[in-house]
Amino acid sequence: MSLSETEAREYAQLLPDGLNCNNARERLLCVAEVLKRASDAGHRLSNADIRRVLTARFGKDAAPAENTLNADIAALRSCGVAGFDFFTSPAGSWCEARSLGLSQVRLLFNAVQSSRFLTAQESAELQESLLDLVSIHQEDMLMGDVHVVQRMEPAGRATLLDACETIAQALRNDRKVEFEYTYNDFGGAQVALAGDDGATLRIETPTALYFADGNYYLESYSATPWRHGQNIMRSRIDRMRSVSVSEEHADLCEGVLEARKSAARRMKREIQMFGGTPRTVFLRVSAEGTNEVFDLFGFGLEFANFSGDPADKNTTADTCVTVAQSPTFFRWLTGLGGRVRIVAPPDALAVRSQPWARLTDGKTHAQLMADYEAMADAYRAFLQAVLV
Repeated sequence: MSLSETEAREYAQLLPDGLNCNNARERLLCVAEVLKRASDAGHRLSNADIRRVLTARFGKDAAPAENTLNADIAALRSCGVAGFDFFTSPAGSWCEARSLGLSQVRLLFNAVQSSRFLTAQESAELQESLLDLVSIHQEDMLMGDVHVVQRMEPAGRATLLDACETIAQALRNDRKVEFEYTYNDFGGAQVALAGDDGATLRIETPTALYFADGNYYLESYSATPWRHGQNIMRSRIDRMRSVSVSEEHADLCEGVLEARKSAARRMKREIQMFGGTPRTVFLRVSAEGTNEVFDLFGFGLEFANFSGDPADKNTTADTCVTVAQSPTFFRWLTGLGGRVRIVAPPDALAVRSQPWARLTDGKTHAQLMADYEAMADAYRAFLQAVLV
C-alpha cells in the first residue's frame, strides 16, 4: 500500500536534522536515510513512496525522476552505506543493518533499559543510538515487546562510565587513582566513608576492573590498608565519587603484579565479587537445584554418586567446586532451602578416582576434610549470627 501524504510527512521528520538534498551526491545519501529509517523487510517502500518522503522534507525539486531513483537504489545495493544492506523486489525497496539483527538489537536495548548504573541521560542516548539501527516499524516492536524492570538512579549521581574510563586510564599509565568511597543515607544521598585513619580520600594503585552481577568494581592496592587491615580491597564503582587519576605513580610491588596476573582466575572462585579463603568442597545437589548451581558455577561441572531415579526431582548427585568462604556463598546456599547441601568429602580412595581427582585441585584427603570443616563451621556461625 502506498504511503499517504500524512505518513510521508511523518517519515520525513525522522530524517537527520542536518540532511540536505541539493545535488546528486546529497540525494543519494537522502535516499539511503529514507530507506534506513522507514523501511524493513516487512515494510518496503516503492519508488513513489520514496519520492513522497523526499518531497515532504525538501520540496518537489528534490524528488528524482524514476530512472534516476532506480540508479540511486542500484548504487546503494552494490555498495551499501556504513554497515547497511539495501534490497529491491517487485513490492519495493528496503534496508537492513548488516552488523546486528533485530533480536540482537532487542537484547542490547533491554540491557540498556534495565541497567542499574547508567544515568537517565546516558540510557536515553544509548537507546536512541540502538534505535538508529532499525526502522521506525521495528522501533515500535522493540519498545513494546518486552516489559523491562527499570530502577531509578539517585539524582546527582556521578556518571559511572566516566569513572570506569578514568580508572582504565590510570591502569594504562601506571598511576594511582584518587576517590572517596560512599554509602547512601536513608534519603539516597551519598555520604563519604572514613578509613581507619579518619580520612575520606583514598589514593590507591588500581589492579583490575571487574564487571560482575550487573555492577562494575575496582580492585585496588594500598600499602597502608584503608579499612579492615586489608591491603587489597574491592570497591563498587557506583559507590565511588570524585574519581581522578593521581599524580602519584602506581605501586608496582610484588603484591600488585601478582594481583593483576591472577585477577581473572580469582574472579571465577568468588560470588558477587566477595572474596574469602578459597575452599574446595563437595555439594550434594537435588535435580530441582541444578539450574541454580549451573547459574552460579557454569556448565563445566561434573557430577557423580547419583542416588535415585533420573526422572525424579528428588534425585541427588555430588559435585566438587572451589569457592570463596564468604557470606555471599552462605546466603546463596541458604536461599536454596536444602536443594544444595555441603557434604563431607568421600573416602581417600574415591577422591583419587575420576572425576574427583581432576576437580579437587590436587588437594589431599586431609586438606579436603579441613576445607569441609572450616566451611561448615563458618556457615553455622553465619546462621547463628542472624538469630536474635
